[in-house]
Amino acid sequence: MINADYSQVISILALRLGLNAGDFSFGTAVGIFNSIVSITLVLIVNAIAKRYQANLF
Repeated sequence: MINADYSQVISILALRLGLNAGDFSFGTAVGIFNSIVSITLVLIVNAIAKRYQANLF
């Protein structure tokens, strides 16, 4: 692909390092870190949305 080097996200990086390079522990660590950051962001945005209680519809 032409843009494969520029469009790589952290999930794809974890997949490539874990499966293709054979570094399963690093791929797992990156995946867990990605999940923790994602859950933290969702909880923060949820708390902000509950604080303002704006009707979206």
